[in-house]
Amino acid sequence: MASQFFPSLITIFLLDFLQKDFAWKLTVLALFVTDIKTFPLVWHIRLLNALRFVLPCQRAEPGPTPNCIFKPLVTSSHCSLSEIDFNWHKSNSTYYSDLDIARTHLLCTLFSVGIDRARHKHGNGIINLRKDSFTIKLGAVKCSFRREIRPYERYEMWTRVLSWETKWLYTITHFVRKDPKSKGTTVCATAISQCVFKSGRRTIPPEVMLRTSGLWPHEIFPRPILPVAAAHHHTLNEVTGQAGIEDSHKHQYALDTLRQSDSVDGDGWIGSQKVTNMQTGGCTSEMIENERRRGMGTVNGGDLDDLEQDFFADVDLLGRHFDL
Repeated sequence: MASQFFPSLITIFLLDFLQKDFAWKLTVLALFVTDIKTFPLVWHIRLLNALRFVLPCQRAEPGPTPNCIFKPLVTSSHCSLSEIDFNWHKSNSTYYSDLDIARTHLLCTLFSVGIDRARHKHGNGIINLRKDSFTIKLGAVKCSFRREIRPYERYEMWTRVLSWETKWLYTITHFVRKDPKSKGTTVCATAISQCVFKSGRRTIPPEVMLRTSGLWPHEIFPRPILPVAAAHHHTLNEVTGQAGIEDSHKHQYALDTLRQSDSVDGDGWIGSQKVTNMQTGGCTSEMIENERRRGMGTVNGGDLDDLEQDFFADVDLLGRHFDL
């Protein structure tokens, strides 16, 4: 009799509780607080929080320099209840929505100056976009899943530039959590994203964006200093033509032309002393090229299981951001 009495008592209590208005409000509030990450429109708010770093008033001072190109940016998050699969850990499909946020944080922090110039109404001496809209599009993502992330467990996304070629920019993201046994870090998943900078249907080479963002070492060359007005023929529109630069030869021609002219500083001069003396942290174009080639080896390697070896925790960070 006693064993039947207690289940009946619990059932009566639950029914009485659920019949009250405040119970539903309390339940909805609890779900909202503990699972806000996956509520409608929250992903868009998270993305806007990353996009705001393009605004001049939101940028860190001093801004990124050439030695920051390959530095990781860390975005922290947690595994909410709605992200759990039948195995009671973070579902593989939910990694991709987190990647959108981490990748946007990196690109809007690292390329903030270049994006701002590209979106400018009249463009500038290097990127003259006229009326075309500037966008960053995702071409592909490949991900390797190694270890589980448990419900409500916090983790970090270490995202950095891996490499680039004439068209594509490659970023790599490591999902990292603390290991309670070793008190170190454990890589749970690693993803490589393939992105492209676009002006309408026209492709902007990644190196052009790096130079326009002030992320390329400006070594002193034996050539005269030219104002933008005298170098107007070096604009992206006229270098690549109105038909765009989808062809690899046009890509290379655009890069060669821009390498000769270098970037434009805030005063509108190409190769000025102000830019030449920019702090590079000892970084040279040769060092950048060597790291770019090493990264391309990782991109073309094809073995996703080896991506975990690309993670290093004891490196200088580009910055840290908090996500839900």
